[in-house]
Amino acid sequence: MGIVEHWVYFSCNLFEWEASDRIRRRWMRLPTMDCNECFMCSDKESLAVSTELLVFGKEIDTHVVYKYSILTNSCSLGSKTHTPRYLFGSASLGVLAIVAGGCGPSGNILSSAELYNSKTGTWVTLPDMHKRRKMCSGVFMESKFYVTVE
Repeated sequence: MGIVEHWVYFSCNLFEWEASDRIRRRWMRLPTMDCNECFMCSDKESLAVSTELLVFGKEIDTHVVYKYSILTNSCSLGSKTHTPRYLFGSASLGVLAIVAGGCGPSGNILSSAELYNSKTGTWVTLPDMHKRRKMCSGVFMESKFYVTVE
């Protein structure tokens, strides 16, 4: 629709996410994510992209991504990354987001990266980084994605 809004997401408890709508100067409580106890205890990461909030974590035997949509004010399962990961660097630019590095399910440090398109809800594998990284940060600057080095 050509409207740009900047929201801030905040959570001290996974079931209690809130969003700050700075234009309307109000906080909103988001619908709860229907996740299991294992997800509550696993490492989690979150990433805002376009009109979505993605929350990455692990359930009993698989990794999952929960998605909150501003447009529908609802939470649902989102599409998973090709490589399960946590402690990764990430950033978004418009409808695109990139996750890079982090640790895999067995604790191995990753050099892989993936691009998410929120319009299609799909992940595409990108070329590996030159160095494996975990607990890193990602940022877009001048339309390029950068990851901090440990």
